[in-house]
Amino acid sequence: MLKENERLSRQEIAEYIKVTGYVRYWEGSLNTAILFRDEQNRVIVAQILLGVMKEYKEKVPEDLRSLVNINLCKLETLVSEILES
Repeated sequence: MLKENERLSRQEIAEYIKVTGYVRYWEGSLNTAILFRDEQNRVIVAQILLGVMKEYKEKVPEDLRSLVNINLCKLETLVSEILES
């Protein structure tokens, strides 16, 4: 399980995505996102805007501790590489 604000390498993120088996991605103008597991243990990537999640806001528990800040551009590249492999 990810720890809050844990920094991960590209390989660690790739392995995490592969293990959980699902990524949902919103492209946005900001280069920050959060990565977390949903109720079905899927990885969800949600855009953060002014510190507020625009997607899945009501569905995310207040005490969620599996947050990690990542760069969306790097994530987009990583997800593309995973989908192609």
